[in-house]
Amino acid sequence: MRIVFLCDNRAQGPFVAQHGLAVWVEVRGRRFLWDVGPNGLWLENADRLGIALEDAEAVLLSHGHYDHTGGLRAVIAGTGGLRVLGHPDVFLRRFSMRKGERRPIGFPLPRKEVEDLGAVFELAEGVRRLDDGIWLTGEVPRRTEFELPEESFRARSGEVDILRDDQALVIETDKGLVVLLGCGHSGAVNTVMYSLELTGGRRVLALVGGMHLQDAPEEKVRRTARELNKLGVRRIVAAHCTGWRAACRLAEAFGERFVYVAAGMEIKFP
Repeated sequence: MRIVFLCDNRAQGPFVAQHGLAVWVEVRGRRFLWDVGPNGLWLENADRLGIALEDAEAVLLSHGHYDHTGGLRAVIAGTGGLRVLGHPDVFLRRFSMRKGERRPIGFPLPRKEVEDLGAVFELAEGVRRLDDGIWLTGEVPRRTEFELPEESFRARSGEVDILRDDQALVIETDKGLVVLLGCGHSGAVNTVMYSLELTGGRRVLALVGGMHLQDAPEEKVRRTARELNKLGVRRIVAAHCTGWRAACRLAEAFGERFVYVAAGMEIKFP
């Protein structure tokens, strides 16, 4: 199994860094694009790495924020068309409310425009089995009392946006689950618990992606690290919105089992 970070807040070497996430996933002959970043700038990273996006069988959207969906126009235009799997709520108008300022952060493209370019949207709320041992979780149950929706995220109505569309990609391997997050808005711990429940798995080989802890209170960060350790997560591969402070805490908790990735990096699993 091969995971390549095409778009991330950080970058190594000659690669472009952007606030967002796009990840190339190869597993047992299947190829997927997990999120598509905020725009098309990161496509030059894919070119540098020799990754042909047209080889992907589908785009998988973790949720509907612009930094995970805005690159869809460029991806679809460049490939001639792809299936796009996500939750129906990915198209909702949504906002960030900070210091009294409301800023749009939802899906930034006209749906019809990307459909005309060749996107075929396949939307579902619940779990989807993409192949033997490859799952999209759909909506993640929120069970922990400390992984609460963020007050700064608002729906069009002005109410707190609970981001029902947040989902993970879960891949079963002989050594445990690999769980890919977009931002983990449902909570990293909630997502790991649900992934184990969904698959009947006993252990998590790796939790990969953004964990949206960049502005989280210190106690939430520390508790997240403790609970992930209790759940037996072997490796943390942090990206995007995890944040430097949280990355340091996770590194303290997981030691050599922690990796902080950047655009251009490749991670392989057995």
